[in-house]
Amino acid sequence: MIMNSLFRYTLMCLAVSAVFFQSCKKEVLTPDSANDRRNLQAVLDSYNGVAPTNPYYTVDSLRKSIQVFSEYTSANVVKDRLTLRYLPSDYLPTGLYATIGDTLQINVQKAGGNTLPKLLIGTDKRDGNKSKPQVVQLQEGNNVIIASKRGSLWIRYSSATPSGVSTLTFSENIKRCPVFIKNKSDQRLFSAAIQAADTTIHDILLVGQNTISVLPRSDDKFRTQNNNNIIQQIDIAWETQERFS
Repeated sequence: MIMNSLFRYTLMCLAVSAVFFQSCKKEVLTPDSANDRRNLQAVLDSYNGVAPTNPYYTVDSLRKSIQVFSEYTSANVVKDRLTLRYLPSDYLPTGLYATIGDTLQINVQKAGGNTLPKLLIGTDKRDGNKSKPQVVQLQEGNNVIIASKRGSLWIRYSSATPSGVSTLTFSENIKRCPVFIKNKSDQRLFSAAIQAADTTIHDILLVGQNTISVLPRSDDKFRTQNNNNIIQQIDIAWETQERFS
């Protein structure tokens, strides 16, 4: 899933801070050679007219202690393919959260391939244009990490030739963000989760078919507005850009 500049613009118009992720299932190729034509046909065959979804992350595992991640195409590859000026986003959500000084305990087991993911603590540019997340290369086995940044926890797990699969087990006492999933979550329960969340948690997540938005918990409108409709409109923006690409 890769963040697109159109979505950055969309969120600026909405006057909120968010991160959007786009699936890399479809490829955009110019069939200038026999190899390109074969690759393009393979992509068209796999697409088969069905709107792409996220094959890399199981949304149902958000906020849970055990989560499975599959490696995906790197941001540099996607940047070159789509001729973007900036690197797109290349990280996936966990629905978990950390504050400065928290001790995070994460067990990592390879389920396929030879690569391991990185943990990001905090969202890029979440607290201003110059803010960066803490990035930790996870090792197989037990990892003990002291958070030097605050924010949502993300996983970066990408390469030019993705093949890895890893199972991450987080300690039970880890903080959890309120999460609303399109066409699945109940607005009343989501509102209650926002109210009941640890006071140190500043983020909520809105999860669409192909997009994830990280937004400020302090904004009361998320407790009462039609979040399902909001996510649907964001997904429509993603689908419009996907067709354009």
